[in-house]
Amino acid sequence: MIKYIMLENHNPTEAEKLMYKRHGLYLVKRINNTYEYNIVHFQYYDNFKEILKVEEDVVDKDSKLIFNNDGTITIQNLRLLDKIGTGLINMRRNEILNKQHLN
Repeated sequence: MIKYIMLENHNPTEAEKLMYKRHGLYLVKRINNTYEYNIVHFQYYDNFKEILKVEEDVVDKDSKLIFNNDGTITIQNLRLLDKIGTGLINMRRNEILNKQHLN
């Protein structure tokens, strides 16, 4: 039996849109100011969608990127770092830190 899950990211930032479009990374969990992204495997990553209904097995739970509210970043699966590079990761980190600074 196929299991579906709903992923939601309303009001995505520019970095989040690029992370999805270029690398398939989508927000799967947000607790307070900690954000967890996993790769969602699709053939094409076209326009960002605020709500995704996907089969559970297309979410790569072994490749994740976690941004913590203190600015630390956890990367699970080093191939992910090679794929994304540091520029986009720092862009998202700065968005989170700047948002916290404004609040």
